[in-house]
Amino acid sequence: MTSTTSHVSAQLIGRPDFEEFCGSVFAALPRRDQQRKAAAYVAGLLRASGRKSLRNIAAAAGAEVNEQSLHHFVSESTWPWRTVRRALAQHVVPTSRPQAFVVRHRDTPARPARRAGAELPQPRRTYGLWAATDGAALPLSWWLHEDPRTDGAPGRAAGRVPGRSPEAVVVEAYRDAVAAGRGTVPLVADARGISVSSILRGLEAAVPGAPVALRVAPGQAVQVTDPRCPRGVWTPAHEVAAWTRDLRRTSATGDEPGRLAVSRIAVQVPERTAAAGARSAPPLLAELVCLGDPRRPWPQQLWLVAGAPADPDLAQHLARWLEHAPASAERTSGALGLDDYRGRSDDGFHRHAALVGVAQAFLARQSVAPVRLRPVLPAGGDRSALCSSRFPVARTSRTSLVHRLHACPDTARA
Repeated sequence: MTSTTSHVSAQLIGRPDFEEFCGSVFAALPRRDQQRKAAAYVAGLLRASGRKSLRNIAAAAGAEVNEQSLHHFVSESTWPWRTVRRALAQHVVPTSRPQAFVVRHRDTPARPARRAGAELPQPRRTYGLWAATDGAALPLSWWLHEDPRTDGAPGRAAGRVPGRSPEAVVVEAYRDAVAAGRGTVPLVADARGISVSSILRGLEAAVPGAPVALRVAPGQAVQVTDPRCPRGVWTPAHEVAAWTRDLRRTSATGDEPGRLAVSRIAVQVPERTAAAGARSAPPLLAELVCLGDPRRPWPQQLWLVAGAPADPDLAQHLARWLEHAPASAERTSGALGLDDYRGRSDDGFHRHAALVGVAQAFLARQSVAPVRLRPVLPAGGDRSALCSSRFPVARTSRTSLVHRLHACPDTARA
């Protein structure tokens, strides 16, 4: 195979695993020089010391790699980062066989203004979708969401187009991830602060019948549809949870039996005001699952589960995915420079993030990496733990619980 990394350091060029990996992921790029620069960027991310600035990436990638060329490639070029994201999913999902796709968000520092009177610093929230297995988590995509309160603010760059809603990108990223594998893998997401109804309706159209579990805020409005309860008005989820105290049952799952109580009740989720003349859609039905320690104020967590019936073991299992699966792998993303991009282009960030994901996927597949990756590892860190991104596993088999979720009929919408 002709090398895609002709300008990459000799420490990586010629390695069959690196050549094969870059060749498969970047083959979808339309031009050969784009494939070559993408591979050089990944090599620089893996080898650069300290902050992953473009200067450091170019210096680590090889003497023939030009900083200005890499800057244009990431910040100004028009190569399709979504194509790379899909190619990464097609490479990772079939081999890792994830048991859940997990969505988490993190707040990142505001962009600094380059000069006095320039564009105001923008608060940023970064969303990530992870492929999670029993022992590992890998990022398939990252995307940036600017605070909508800053749209149109004084000093905002002229012609700047606000990004798409986080709900839309969650649905798109999940659809791409599911398309890369076989069967429908559950979506587990932290939906506090975004529109639950938009996610559920978007998934209904993009991946019909997808099993989904969304952690929601206490103030999330729901309407009880359980036949045991009178049909009422829209009520905050935490008030409905208080009504379910008598429905609680303790779970024997986990390290301390009796420390987790779970209740569930059928609800309907309100939608945003529909456009005039829009065709009416069936109601959004789900189960409100309440989790908590029975010895503490009830509850500690609220979830909406759709596409599959909820049960105590499954509820605890889903909560653990969100808390543990990506958290232990995020330090690897940070070490590879996810937050180090300083360009002014949103597309530039997404191109940079896509290549960080490629670098992290290459690291994860190395059981013993002969290349010296000291700059990526924290002081005193364990390479095997970093590359596999392991996290605690509950005593109850996660695999059996996920099989239950996959096999369940769509009773939540019946």
